[in-house]
Amino acid sequence: MTLSELKISNDSRLEKVEERLSHLEENVTDTVKHEVNNAKSEIAESVKRDIAETVNAMVEQKMKELRDRQSRSMNLILFNVKQSGSPNPQERKRHDTSMVQELFKALVLEGDELQIRTCLRLVNKKNKDDNTIKLLKVILSSKEQRRSLLVNSKEASSLFDTDFKDIIVARDLTPEQRKTNKALTEEKKAKEKEGRRVSARHGEVVNTRDTPESTFQSN
Repeated sequence: MTLSELKISNDSRLEKVEERLSHLEENVTDTVKHEVNNAKSEIAESVKRDIAETVNAMVEQKMKELRDRQSRSMNLILFNVKQSGSPNPQERKRHDTSMVQELFKALVLEGDELQIRTCLRLVNKKNKDDNTIKLLKVILSSKEQRRSLLVNSKEASSLFDTDFKDIIVARDLTPEQRKTNKALTEEKKAKEKEGRRVSARHGEVVNTRDTPESTFQSN
């Protein structure tokens, strides 16, 4: 074989190799593109699922909070209500009910007898042997009476009866509301230490001159 023939043969073989490499490159590129597109689709679907699950969880949590607030809308929590020393549970309950009725009469001078569904003492689960006065949870039947007792409770300290003057009446807040109020209280104290005149209103701590009255989370 002459040099010319050898060159022609090699050139032909080289062209075939280059052609095969070109086809291989095209196939590899198409495969990579296909895999990339598949990955993009999978990621997009995964993100959509994650967003949907997150939104559903947030909605469910909000609905749960609203249901909890609604279930507490007729309740009040009373602090420092003197406890009965009777060993009889029914007698202790009658005592608590009577105390709440007498407090209502002393604070709300007009109106019917307080409509109480039930009264129960809240036990500290972390310390059941705690001898301090247990909180008294009162469930009422009238929203109007609940509002009247709550509004007039600030006058309890002026009552002459020593059994009533230390009583504090508060809303029955959800754990989320208590958490929010705690954070607001801490923020308010921190700003007051800075010499600022502030109050809490609608879930925010603002300058006192910007708001007529201080309010925390309520139901």
